[in-house]
Amino acid sequence: MSTPEVTVGKGKNIPTQPPQGKEPQVAIRTYSQRVDQRFVQYAFYSTYLNLVPEGIYARLKSPSIIIFWLMASTFAYIEIPKAILHLELSGKFMLGIKIFLVIASIALGLVAIIWYVDKMVISARIEHGLANDMGDIQQFYLGFNTEETVEGDKKVTKVKPVEGEKNDSHFWVLTVDDNVVGCIGLNHSQVDKLDKYYAEPIKAAAKTPETVEPAVDESSWLFKVFSAVAKVDDLISFCVVSGHNAAIGLYRKVVPLPDNVVLFKAHKKNEASLQRLAIKTEYQNHGLASILIKRAILWAHQHKIEYLFATTDELQKHAATILSTKYGFQKVEVKKTGYYSRETLWRLDVNEWIEKSLKEKEQEAQQNENGKSQKATSSSKK
Repeated sequence: MSTPEVTVGKGKNIPTQPPQGKEPQVAIRTYSQRVDQRFVQYAFYSTYLNLVPEGIYARLKSPSIIIFWLMASTFAYIEIPKAILHLELSGKFMLGIKIFLVIASIALGLVAIIWYVDKMVISARIEHGLANDMGDIQQFYLGFNTEETVEGDKKVTKVKPVEGEKNDSHFWVLTVDDNVVGCIGLNHSQVDKLDKYYAEPIKAAAKTPETVEPAVDESSWLFKVFSAVAKVDDLISFCVVSGHNAAIGLYRKVVPLPDNVVLFKAHKKNEASLQRLAIKTEYQNHGLASILIKRAILWAHQHKIEYLFATTDELQKHAATILSTKYGFQKVEVKKTGYYSRETLWRLDVNEWIEKSLKEKEQEAQQNENGKSQKATSSSKK
């Protein structure tokens, strides 16, 4: 899908598949809480859920996990046949049990890693974002709240600026044929933003699941199978994550968290950060992220912001590649945030990028002019 010229307009936000057989209408505009919230949040968490394979691959490369996996498999392979030896089963039957144990140990190990990455890594990061800036994008990035009141027979929406600092933070949504498919935020706050996630340490997986209207016939065997699997998954999630929360709670009694955990550090007046770049899975790899990044860089330049920062984690390899190779973001530091997790901080000189872009446009225009001149010359000779 080619990337047409960016236009600005309002979107209807009806989720659809990418358009086929026609030139898509791409637009970028300022975020609207009332219209865009659930579509932007969907783009945010669906983009993260798409990174589950990256998380699995990272853990499969870990020597400690492989060693533990082999030890557990070897223990089961040796001890289980010993435990049933008194049954005096035939040699072929015992061989079948050993083959089954090998296959089961591989399958269960993979399932355990997939479940852990999905429930304990990816879901936690999604919840972390929703508990902070992605929970109220309008307030965090646009600096105001809206409140609906009834005056007489009419509903009136009142806009209230957020008390405190004024800055040039902003948030954009990208639409394709009026459907919200991506987003990006620019954080220009000059005060520390505290982490709200740890104020509510209970993860969503430990809460009672909400009842959802089934999308298939409840009497079908497919529904019954998936319903049973979902209940087992919910039960495991509830037990494991509740146990995790209890252990964290006990640990925090011994080693309490600081009262004020800073999530986003204060910026200097000439600095800002790109945050929450997301493109819906089915629209990725079409150059749409570039439209959002360019818009944010131009906004920064217009508001005299000289340096843009961005942070990627160990799962966001593709985003890191886009920032470094396409836009010239320079790596500042790599910080370890967990046993397997790390964050990379990137920095872009906005003025340098603008100058480079202008030179490239001038060269492109010159090449086009030379091409036209050559065509005109060849035509006159004929």
